[in-house]
Amino acid sequence: MSEWKDPRTLIAIAGWGVAAGSFVFAVMTHLWSRRESRHDILSGVLRPMTRCAQSLMIANGARQKREQLVFSYSNRVEPDVVAHCESLLERYNEHNKTASEAFHDAELQLAAASFRFPRSLAQSIQKAQATLGELGRLVNAGIHHKVEVELAKYRDDHGKIVKFARGWEVAGPLELLRHRTKESEEPKPERKFEYDLTQDELDRILELFHKRATTEAQNTFIVHPPQVLIDDPSILQSDGVIESLADSVFTLVFQDGTTAILGLHELVAFTYQLCMVRIGVEEAFANIREDRPGPQKLEVSLTLCMRDLMRPEMVKLLLEKITFSDMASDGPVEPGGAANAPEGANFSTPPEAR
Repeated sequence: MSEWKDPRTLIAIAGWGVAAGSFVFAVMTHLWSRRESRHDILSGVLRPMTRCAQSLMIANGARQKREQLVFSYSNRVEPDVVAHCESLLERYNEHNKTASEAFHDAELQLAAASFRFPRSLAQSIQKAQATLGELGRLVNAGIHHKVEVELAKYRDDHGKIVKFARGWEVAGPLELLRHRTKESEEPKPERKFEYDLTQDELDRILELFHKRATTEAQNTFIVHPPQVLIDDPSILQSDGVIESLADSVFTLVFQDGTTAILGLHELVAFTYQLCMVRIGVEEAFANIREDRPGPQKLEVSLTLCMRDLMRPEMVKLLLEKITFSDMASDGPVEPGGAANAPEGANFSTPPEAR
């Protein structure tokens, strides 16, 4: 009789088959349980993040509507409008508080469970949380035109996290080696011109300009110069004005308490924007035809060329538009103090054009 037909051999083969099947089943069960455990933990991180995004969106809508009502009824008081503005303010505060609590909850969840996630997934979650942080900053600063952009970024980040979590793909050895040897930060592009604005500097100036043109349109602001300019005001008429102030800082203070520290090239760009837009608005009002009653849309375009702005003649011209404070920028700053705005920086709409 053949050895393979021996009952003992068949029993041994069957035993090995059952053992192998049991081992595969145990491995698959472990992997399934591990994946489901990760899904539960990830859900605990994503839920407060989603709640934070939703609350910020509602808070931004309430604040934007309230600011529009305040601006529209700035010359008269309506009890119903005042009551509605108060309710919008309460709604904004409520949802802003909810968003803050949800954001901190998501941070705690990630800090406690990040070791359970692959590194790429943890980095994606951190990126989404950074987007939420920027979204909250924009809502609190009243920069409504950028809120939708950040919300779209968060949706993209959330979609990538969900797509990754569906597969829990494990990187191969070469892929893992590539990630470990990759530099954590990409080299920053060098400036083509010494005083070119970086993207962060440009975004900050545009945010200040937006505040000046909207919520602070009826107010003025103050500019604290460096001590060197207070000690020697003749620098403003010197051909070496750029070299003398290149390493100095200026402090911009709005009446609502918002402060910003600007370099010389940033202050020049900000002042240029205010002056040029003011000129464009005045020209647009002058060209409005009287036979076209009702609201009309005005568009003013602006181009910044730092090579043209950062010339001694242009810098002197723009700095002359500013009446600087007598308090140095490196000293204590008092929000809401005496405000000195650049000439032509008032965005109040003329009565005849309202």
